Amino acid sequence: MQMLNPTHPCKKLQSKRINLQKLQLSFAKFIFESIDNDRSRLSEYLPWVNYIQSLDDEKKYLADAMKDWDECRIFDFAIFLNETDHYLGNIGIHHISWKNKSCEIGYWILGEFEGNGFISEAVRVIENELFALGFNRIQIRCNSKNKKSANVPSRLGYVLEGTLREDSIENGAFRDTYIFGKLKTEWRKAQS
Repeated sequence: MQMLNPTHPCKKLQSKRINLQKLQLSFAKFIFESIDNDRSRLSEYLPWVNYIQSLDDEKKYLADAMKDWDECRIFDFAIFLNETDHYLGNIGIHHISWKNKSCEIGYWILGEFEGNGFISEAVRVIENELFALGFNRIQIRCNSKNKKSANVPSRLGYVLEGTLREDSIENGAFRDTYIFGKLKTEWRKAQS
């Protein structure tokens, strides 16, 4: 079986209500302010929030994300509303294995936009792009206590493949991690 060649997804992806744009340094101020304003809620399940304490921290993260994009290691996007161009959160493609044609999707959304289906819509846009690029498997992982995050893959036809018990430390305590997966054959079947 042939290995998938490292390929960049489109820099901008769009659906009915939202668009996803490749992260850029020009996004630093509004992303940092958004994180800072929603810090206590976001940090409950996202340990990286504690590392973004200043605008310079956000700029460094964005510079690293842009380098990772260029090197086909990670592809991170900002999520915007189509009508108002308002920033909602981020979604990214991580843990890419070009050899195994697999990757992981990670996401987060600001509290004021939670519960409107925007993350589900963003995941659909990303998975369509990934399967079209030749990926065979996509997984989504989340803290087993983060029910809102776990509802997204469940709603979109991902299979709960298992729970990694106490596999990592989050906010000073061990956490269990759900692993959801979707195969290209399952995606195709849902398309028809």
